[in-house]
This record gives sequence, structure tokens and C-alpha cells, in this order.
Amino acid sequence: MVLFWHRRDLRLHDNTGLAAALRTDEPVLPLFIFDQEILEHLPADDARVTYIHDAVTALRAAYEALGGTLLVRYGRPLTIFRELADQFGDALTAVYTNEDYEPYARERDPAIMALLGPRRTFQAFKDQVIFAKDEVLAGSGRVHHIFGQYRDLWLAKLTPDALAEAPSAALAAESGALHAYPTVPPVPTLAEMGFTGRRLTPLPAGLPGEEIVRGYHLTRDRPAETNGTTRVSVHLRFGTLSVRQVMCQANDL
Repeated sequence: MVLFWHRRDLRLHDNTGLAAALRTDEPVLPLFIFDQEILEHLPADDARVTYIHDAVTALRAAYEALGGTLLVRYGRPLTIFRELADQFGDALTAVYTNEDYEPYARERDPAIMALLGPRRTFQAFKDQVIFAKDEVLAGSGRVHHIFGQYRDLWLAKLTPDALAEAPSAALAAESGALHAYPTVPPVPTLAEMGFTGRRLTPLPAGLPGEEIVRGYHLTRDRPAETNGTTRVSVHLRFGTLSVRQVMCQANDL
């Protein structure tokens, strides 16, 4: 069995790491952790937590419609992975996830890899960016210091393959792809985690309208206007939209 750990990719579609997990021919159990290490530093009325909770609840429903589920836990990731490793034993062969570039994540992930031990694979995939790390460098191999040069090289490297959609949704729909978890604990409530449930200002669902994207260069400096910006930054931040979807739309227009 493979655990697929959702983080900043709260979607079933176009998910690189999830597609890789589903290609292993082992049943996949998706997992999301409300990370206590992060949440305990946030104010009780932080509306971003409500957004994430809504997205996780919707994601679980999407998995259940395919005959699977999303295991949702609240706590410290190291503790939770220790419990899951004990629970599943040798049946758990790998943990797949998508790369997270935050400083905290860069410390957390190696610790979890060490916890899992040499008998289990931990693999992270590029998903929340088009190009990452050392993929766009100056000729000398150093990081660009001039944005225009970086932009030009970035655009020169942009190919259809870089924007290709990962077939995660289709793979998840295949019979037997998802682990049949016998008893599914409920999603922890916001109140149980110490949050009030305050919501963000209503955001448009899905991709922005064509007229907004076409006029973005004219309106982006007026964010107070209803159609001043695309208003997809939160969707991209937490991965309810993939960066490839947004880039494909912009490229097509």
C-alpha cells in the first residue's frame, strides 16, 4: 500500500505526485494532516484554515465518489506517521507526496523519511511550480539576478510537456486503485482544532473569466476592483487549482 500525502495540492485532478502513486499498481490511501506544528501559531479566526477545511472536506467527498476515502488527521506529522507505520506495518511500502519548498517543510520531510526507514520509499514530486530549483539558471550555473533575463529563459524553456496535465483523476477512477479503508474517522472539526470558522471573502470558483485574463496587464494594479485581478492566488497557494491549469489558460489566451 502507498500513502499519498496531500499538502498544497488539495485536488484530485492534475496532481503529479498522486498520478505517480497510482501508477505503482499498489492500492493508494490518500492522507491529509492538519499540522499542529503550523496551526498552533495561527489566530483562532484565521480564515485560511476554514478554506483548507472546506477544500479537504470536498476532496474527501471526491474520493468517496470513486470508492475510496481521504484519511484526515490532526496532530504533529512525525507522531501521525509513527502511528500509521505501526498500524500498517509491512503493508505500507511507500509514501508519495508533492514537493513543499517552505523552510519548515524542508526540515519536516527528511525527518519523516528517516522515521519511515530504509524499507519504505519516500518520494516527492514537482507539482506546485512549472520550473523549480536549478531548472532555470544563468549560463554560469548561478541563479539569475536580473528578472528580465530569468523571464526570457523561463519562457524559452516553456514547452507543451511542461504544461501537460497529470492523469491523476483518470487513474484514481480505475477499479482497485484506491485503498478500501475499513473504518473512516470523521474529519476533525474546526472547533476541535481551536478555530472559529471565519471565512474569506467569497472567491470565484475555478479559473478566472477570459475577459479578466485578457485585461490583466491593465487592471492588476487595482486589486480593489471586482475584476482587478484574477483572484486565484488562494486557490494556487493551497492547490485547489493546479499551476498548469492557470498557465494553460493564460497561454491559450
